[in-house]
Amino acid sequence: MLVGSLVYLTITRLDISYAVKQVSQFMTSSWHLHTVVVRRIIRYVHSTALQGLFYPASTSLDLVEYNDVDYDNYSDTRRSTSGWCMFHGPTLIS
Repeated sequence: MLVGSLVYLTITRLDISYAVKQVSQFMTSSWHLHTVVVRRIIRYVHSTALQGLFYPASTSLDLVEYNDVDYDNYSDTRRSTSGWCMFHGPTLIS
C-alpha cells in the first residue's frame, strides 16, 4: 500500500519515478532490502518537500521556448550546433 502511494506521488514528483518503478516490481515478494529502499525514498521525499519551482500568482504561465541552430559552420560534414531553453512563465525549466 505504501508503494502504491509512492506511485501516485510520481505524478508530481518525477525525480522519484525510476526508484519507485524499481521497487514496485517487487511488491508481491518484497524482502527486507526493498523495505529499506522504500524508507529511503520516503526520507528523500520528506527532506525535499519544500524544494521546487515557485510561480508567483501575478505572472502568466505561458510556455516559451527559445532555439538557436547554426548549420553554416559545418557545410562539408552537415553537422549543426544547437541550443535551447524553455520557460514556464518567468521560470527556466530546461
